[in-house]
Amino acid sequence: MAAPVRSLPPATLKRLQHVRRFTRWLDRAVTVPGTRIRLGLDPILGLLPVGGDVVGVALSIYLVIEAARLGAPASLLGQMVMNVLIDLGLGTVPVAGDVADVFWKSNSRNLQLLEGFLALPPQEEAPMVPWWVVVGLVAVLIAVAIAAIALTATVIGWVFGLLFGG
Repeated sequence: MAAPVRSLPPATLKRLQHVRRFTRWLDRAVTVPGTRIRLGLDPILGLLPVGGDVVGVALSIYLVIEAARLGAPASLLGQMVMNVLIDLGLGTVPVAGDVADVFWKSNSRNLQLLEGFLALPPQEEAPMVPWWVVVGLVAVLIAVAIAAIALTATVIGWVFGLLFGG
């Protein structure tokens, strides 16, 4: 990950460092012995049936909110939300989704987007994203996470019904 090119205020740098640490813990905390594969809490949480992916989304929402606080435009926040939605979609597929989650790393992708934005020259009078846009994006993530839980629970119930004659 590249450090921002332009000079950032100390408060922004401090917040960015926190986001970097948080992202590392979510996506790249440890290396799988004997491989180059790095994983963090997000793919591990994804192993928990149904709720693990939702907890992962909740943690990812924090990064989107921090990006908004750092002045990221709505278009960038939208890209970040799409990365989280793809991660959630992959995570809902049993077993294969857990493997895919190790490689997709939506939080690291979102950090790269944020760092790319922060490396740009500051815009003149760039307006902050209105709070209602951020709330709307978070609401979409929460709604999709709830739908994913419902779908996963339904599929699990259907499979158990087929297997055990329910």
